[in-house]
Amino acid sequence: MRNLLPILLVILFVSCGEKGSSEKSKSNNILESITYSVDTLVVDSGEELLVLGANNIGIWNISTDLSRMFIFSENGNAIQEVDLDNFKIIGKYSFEREGPDGTSERVMGIQELDDHKFVFSTYFATYVFDKSGKKTKDYKLKSKEIEGIDLDDDFILNNNAKIYGSGENLYAIRQSSLVPQLITVNLGEMKADTLSLAKLSETNDFATMLLIP
Repeated sequence: MRNLLPILLVILFVSCGEKGSSEKSKSNNILESITYSVDTLVVDSGEELLVLGANNIGIWNISTDLSRMFIFSENGNAIQEVDLDNFKIIGKYSFEREGPDGTSERVMGIQELDDHKFVFSTYFATYVFDKSGKKTKDYKLKSKEIEGIDLDDDFILNNNAKIYGSGENLYAIRQSSLVPQLITVNLGEMKADTLSLAKLSETNDFATMLLIP
């Protein structure tokens, strides 16, 4: 008991000290009046299981009319279509991971085209699939193959490149150069326009996204 007394006195002293410092900190806290609220979105998944990422929603995109969300499940290699007006799953589309109709292991983004086909942006290529899982387009572009890109070195354009709308153009951002560039490729003519994005270098400490142009 005698040995426990100093320990109890130390605990009591620390507890009192923390209380005083906490009250002082609270009185000097200029953010103490800030409030926040959390909204919960409930989606009717029906007989399906809505599969999200491990720590967040994962790979997703929204239709151009903002009425539907597409969520890609890496585990199932499938896209689930969510009706945002009625908050329910209205479609599920499965894809092969390997083979001639494979998406590959490195899916980095998805996008629905005007004809309701899906674009898969991967590390090495950009693919277009119909909803049955059939690959209809396969783009593996290098800068030397495209007219209008006047650069000394050759580089791959498909690193997370995007295709939107009617599917006529491919958009890619080259960040490895001294001055980042937005490259727009006309896929029918294989010609490109480049746009300098010098200010993009100032966002290196942030996550950036190439959204609908």
